[in-house]
Amino acid sequence: MASPRLSRLVVTGLDGPRLDARSRRRLERLAPGGVILFRRNVVDPEQVRALTREVRAILGPRAIVSLDQEGGRVQRLRAPFAEWPPMRRIGAAGSPALAREVGRALGREVAAAGFDCDFAPVLDVDSNPANPVIGDRSFHSEPAAVARTALAFAAGLRDAGLLACGKHFPGHGDTAVDSHHALPVVRRSLRSLERLELAPFRAAIRARLPMLMTAHVVYTALDRGRPATLSPAILRGLLRERMGFRGVLATDDLGMHALDAFGSRADVGAAAVSAGCDLLLACGSLELGEEVAAGLEAAWRRGALDPGHVAEAFARLDALHRERPRGVRRPALGPLLRRAEWQPLLARLERIEARRRPRARASRSRPGGGSRAAKPRDPTAFRA
Repeated sequence: MASPRLSRLVVTGLDGPRLDARSRRRLERLAPGGVILFRRNVVDPEQVRALTREVRAILGPRAIVSLDQEGGRVQRLRAPFAEWPPMRRIGAAGSPALAREVGRALGREVAAAGFDCDFAPVLDVDSNPANPVIGDRSFHSEPAAVARTALAFAAGLRDAGLLACGKHFPGHGDTAVDSHHALPVVRRSLRSLERLELAPFRAAIRARLPMLMTAHVVYTALDRGRPATLSPAILRGLLRERMGFRGVLATDDLGMHALDAFGSRADVGAAAVSAGCDLLLACGSLELGEEVAAGLEAAWRRGALDPGHVAEAFARLDALHRERPRGVRRPALGPLLRRAEWQPLLARLERIEARRRPRARASRSRPGGGSRAAKPRDPTAFRA
């Protein structure tokens, strides 16, 4: 059987803010399903708009041009783009309508810069004060509140013409290890996972969120040996069959050290497709994207990839393309930034936070009020 264009399952990172002649040729040869940009790829609004336009010209209209623009510690577009507070503050306001406004305002700038996918919102529940990587990226510590506000934020992204992607399935909120650096293990019981971690993802599936992202985390109640990204029991058994998710499933970055014990990046890419993933994020460089794509080709040639699994992934990507928001007018980036139409919304958020602070301090001062550990800055320069 002839090999399909397996590089279509790869979303690659780029090496810098511009494509020189060599990197342009490499991107043309690789022909990935999309690209993901990071701070290293962004100099200023004019440059990033030119870069996304060039990528689109090379890869065509079906390519996914993406980034992580969450707010707080994880936002790749900074001033003169709007700089949004962490999503914990949005969730604390307790208003889905406000969360949708924030998603729409953030999304308008992202769309105007030439992107069509934002790897947001975080659906993780902020359940572990020692968590070094999620923390205030989460909307709330209660699953129902996470679902209400995160999915309203996702609706705002769609209003702006973007695809949203909920992350990190089946939940990264209870980890005490950063998966960028090592493999986290969550030992919650299945009943506890159902009540806490899985609840926002069930709500996302009911709301027909088009994309989810996996977590490089072992959940001993679900699969004692493999992280979710590489686990057919978690992705095909739990997510696809029992929870009924029919959308596109993306991996977290395959370059993260949580996966070091599971083979080369070429090996883990093929294992992720076998487990149920449709898009493989190779964020670190164009070279990593090439390595992951070559691993898929090698696995196909030796019969290690099920043709049915590959066909399912292609079908879900085709459906995603058909589901992209249509008819949304994207504003010109320069005038949008000059208008700074997000300033009144940011001012409202500041007023809401100012009213909330005295109540929060009073709660912490009461016996049993407790306190949360301070969260460090995002420990990585370019990963989500």
